[in-house]
Amino acid sequence: MDACKPEVDNIADNGFDVEIIRYRPAGESDRAIVIMPPTGGTTFLESRYASLFCEAGFGVYVVEGWTGMSETSLDLSIHHRLFGRAQRAIERILEAAPERFIGLMGTSVGGLHAATAVGRLPRISAAFVIAAGAPVADILAYTDQDALQSVRERRIREFGFDDQQAYRDALSAVFDWEPLSYAEAAREKPLGVIVVRGDETVPTIYQEQLREAWQPTVDFSVSGFPWSAHRVGIVQAWWLRADDIRDFFVRHASKADRNMP
Repeated sequence: MDACKPEVDNIADNGFDVEIIRYRPAGESDRAIVIMPPTGGTTFLESRYASLFCEAGFGVYVVEGWTGMSETSLDLSIHHRLFGRAQRAIERILEAAPERFIGLMGTSVGGLHAATAVGRLPRISAAFVIAAGAPVADILAYTDQDALQSVRERRIREFGFDDQQAYRDALSAVFDWEPLSYAEAAREKPLGVIVVRGDETVPTIYQEQLREAWQPTVDFSVSGFPWSAHRVGIVQAWWLRADDIRDFFVRHASKADRNMP
């Protein structure tokens, strides 16, 4: 089998399926990286990162989707359910992965899932997030992302919230996957962050709050254009910092090798 060629795979667990694209490096490898998708699913950037990491000797699991990830509802607790399924998807991959060192990377909402998982799951060795933030309830309440903005307006109108702050408080009351709740445990691991300045989709203020809570090992920022800062910043992160992200994982996987008993 050719090295670093994408292979479609599925991890099944009692009716819960996780769809992945797997990349296998040349030769044996005891290190891997799991890549969580952004809003809307995987893009060409995830495949670029996967190839970059695989060529550096990592097995790579690009998460394409999982059971129940597309549920829609006006019910406020849907966000808790959706995040819980994402955490379950990560757990299933970690259980199936034979590698000893597991890095986790996520962009946008994938970064939110990664930010929660790295503090929850001891199996994760290191994490790097791009355009991710916290608290999640605040992001949901104040984002300019079209679908979330639309559902926010409907909920405020139909449920009678006085304002966005009241809406935010109601979301927070039914959401238990908050990355900041796991920040102390996350800080025990190598962490990397790229903040997108001028972002209104994951507002920059919340990206900075996650960075402050994490005190990451590696910390970069990029500037999106005045329009589409979120998308532009994510692309800039690839163009400007892809090698730094790869080197972050290589460095900490190598440290883990040296610390083996």
